[in-house]
Amino acid sequence: MLKQREMDFKVRYETIVKEHESILNNLSTQLQNDVQKMVASTTAERKVIEERIDDPFYKIDTLGPKMTEDLKEVIISLPIAEYEKENVFLSTQGRQIKMTLSRKYSDQTVAEDGSRNKSTRSELFSKEFMAKDLLDSGKITSQYIDGVLSFKIKKA
Repeated sequence: MLKQREMDFKVRYETIVKEHESILNNLSTQLQNDVQKMVASTTAERKVIEERIDDPFYKIDTLGPKMTEDLKEVIISLPIAEYEKENVFLSTQGRQIKMTLSRKYSDQTVAEDGSRNKSTRSELFSKEFMAKDLLDSGKITSQYIDGVLSFKIKKA
């Protein structure tokens, strides 16, 4: 009877060992596949970032408006891409002029396994400067011509 129990134990032990080895092999294969997918996904994201390096949309770090004044008005000109013109705001108070560019964008990449990576970014750029005379904040007009957004502000 002891021999029978010992043989039963050996058979059960060998079965358990084979099952565990099979599970470990499956986990190892799955882990290797996951690592390969992560490497591919990271490589794709890096490529997207590298493509953006030369895109001026992602390179704005300061606003560079030019101000000219005559007897009746102040003109503020800002070279900017057409798709950004709706995001530029100008306000005045007394002699102070404040220009802001507010933008928000989202990006999404899809990995080979179908998972989605999303990023959202908001930025606000502003520049403040002074005019020589008082300005009328109620009389500001703007126009966009040939890549330049211009604001005309009547003097008070």
